[in-house]
Amino acid sequence: MHANVVQARGTHHLDVSIIDASVTVSVSELGMSAQNRKLEMMSFGSAVTYGSFFAMSKSGPYEIVINVRRPIDDRAATARFQYRHSR
Repeated sequence: MHANVVQARGTHHLDVSIIDASVTVSVSELGMSAQNRKLEMMSFGSAVTYGSFFAMSKSGPYEIVINVRRPIDDRAATARFQYRHSR
């Protein structure tokens, strides 16, 4: 899926499906520093998605901020949400 990525315990894969865009994500446990990544484009047949792995070993909550930029528009669309997983 992603070249040279070792999936460690507590690592989660985040996937965003959108057409023709640049996608960056910030993942942070509340009150901690953020992991910032530009998501890698992945092709599955004719479908294109963007994804990467993020360390989320604790139950959270985590704040996830997704920024999407399309080449036809300088403005970024932003989605912000919290995620908590069970152990």
